[in-house]
Amino acid sequence: CNMISTQSLPLLPEIRRVLEPSGRAVLSGFLRDELGRVHQSLAPTGLVVADERYLGDWAAVTVAHHGA
Repeated sequence: CNMISTQSLPLLPEIRRVLEPSGRAVLSGFLRDELGRVHQSLAPTGLVVADERYLGDWAAVTVAHHGA
């Protein structure tokens, strides 16, 4: 998804629920300085960052189930 963090972070539990065990989700639309908050929001969901990409001030993260 390409949504700002205030829209996408509340959806993390639902993203985890529908994500296949070996699946990945790409979340973009974050500013680089928001990545700390993104990581903190992922922790309680059981999702982890598998990859991070940057373009200028923008960032995208690929998330996966912990241990996948």
